[in-house]
Amino acid sequence: MIIISILILLLCFFFTITAWRIHKKSTNSPKWYIIAASITGVIWLLTVDILFPNSGRESVSYKDIQNTGGKYKALAEAKEYMKQATVEGVIAPGDIERMAARITEYANNKYEPENKDILLTLAESIAADDYEQVKQLYQELDGKPILEQYLARSVHFEAKGNQITDPFPLNYGMVAIDATHAGNGSFQVNLTNENGESARIFDKTGEYSGKSFAHIPTNAQFTLDVISDGAWTLHTTQKIPEDTLRAPAKTKGKGDNVVFVYIKSGTTTFTFKHKGDSHFTAYINKTVGLDSNTKLIDETGTYSGSTSLNITTDGVYAIAVQADGAWSVDIR
Repeated sequence: MIIISILILLLCFFFTITAWRIHKKSTNSPKWYIIAASITGVIWLLTVDILFPNSGRESVSYKDIQNTGGKYKALAEAKEYMKQATVEGVIAPGDIERMAARITEYANNKYEPENKDILLTLAESIAADDYEQVKQLYQELDGKPILEQYLARSVHFEAKGNQITDPFPLNYGMVAIDATHAGNGSFQVNLTNENGESARIFDKTGEYSGKSFAHIPTNAQFTLDVISDGAWTLHTTQKIPEDTLRAPAKTKGKGDNVVFVYIKSGTTTFTFKHKGDSHFTAYINKTVGLDSNTKLIDETGTYSGSTSLNITTDGVYAIAVQADGAWSVDIR
């Protein structure tokens, strides 16, 4: 294409020079060189427009694409969506509609036509408030893992007495719940999904401070149903903490807590010790490589013993310990 364009340009120049020579030989002849030059310009412009349709007004640099390309603007919208979902827990419907509308507009951007379908799917996922799908599409578009703080939602509630919280979203996987209670009577907390299915998370009496977890089988809206005679707080998170252990590892604590540990596939032995008077139990979550939440230990009072479990998939596991005294666990 470039060679053809150069040849046509040379012919045009030759035509212009010939017209100039004719004009020099005959002073009475019209100014053919002016006409020839004009024709040369028109032919050249037509040649460039035909051979290089994306040049001129359509030409953009890589920096221009970064600044105006639909893909990059859509990524910014998706990142903002995930950030708000993480911090706020629930995004206002109006904000969701605006984000989805903007990404739909970006999908039709002429600089990124190959991304049109995935951008339209991204817009639909945001419109449906499908956090997990947005996360996946973001990764496909950007080619990089999302920052950890955008992988999980965190919601905080505090009140007094019997309450049912506002609905909030949870993604498939596991949720850890921190609780405090300043009452004297019963303190019960149920996690209930939008279909009315419920799981008991806490069942305590009197003042309490501790942590537990629940398995989330699918993305859905949930509420926390609280029975209490005093002030309480609840904080949910699906974020894997930075201080996650890596087996083989040993850790200890006092009272109810949740321990996160990376375990490789294979037979793993858990050795527990407990110095207390009441119930002592420990569960491991089923999110990664187990078919169900598995009870590792269920004893009363002072205890020392081991149990083994076949881990089928490498991953981060959560171990929920319920105890009234000091405890330790050695994971090998």
